Amino acid sequence: MLKKFKPALVLSLAVMLACVMSTPMIASAAAKAVKVKATRTSGSTEQMTVKGLTKSNNVVWKYTTKKYSAVELNRTKCKVHGTKVYIFDGSSLRIVKKATGAKVSVTKDITSAGHIVGFDASGNIYVTGYYDTVLYKIAPKGGMLWKSDYSSTGKEWPKKITATATTVTVTCDSSDSNPGESGNYKVVFSADTGIIQ
Repeated sequence: MLKKFKPALVLSLAVMLACVMSTPMIASAAAKAVKVKATRTSGSTEQMTVKGLTKSNNVVWKYTTKKYSAVELNRTKCKVHGTKVYIFDGSSLRIVKKATGAKVSVTKDITSAGHIVGFDASGNIYVTGYYDTVLYKIAPKGGMLWKSDYSSTGKEWPKKITATATTVTVTCDSSDSNPGESGNYKVVFSADTGIIQ
């Protein structure tokens, strides 16, 4: 009788072992994430899953964005800066602690796709979008400090943001002053007020 069940038992154990090995291990509650991995789906929909991992790749925390119809610009982005993780989920920015995934804040109504991101030494976040002409300043713990529309400058397609204690510079690829000429066209803002200088 035991011989009849032995192959079925071996097969069941093999299936269970394969399932366990293909599932990421969840770390204990005391474990801290030391690295972050973001995976974005491709195809007709876009969705991103962000995981905080231990050194041995055990999952400490996980966050999954909303699902979006795929378009030219990505609506999701993950940026790690210092001890925090910045997760762009459409027009919302979620800030979490890198070690634990604990939510710091959620700021809504920012640019919704093609996020270009910069930081200053105080931890303020500056965000615009590749097809957007508004720069947003967000406090280190979340919350909009100011937003500034720079469409009047004729500069478009931002690709980089650099910030100091006094100024924020958005470098754009296109300018009305040189149509069709790709370049490094700069728009400079006051870091305190967002006024274009």
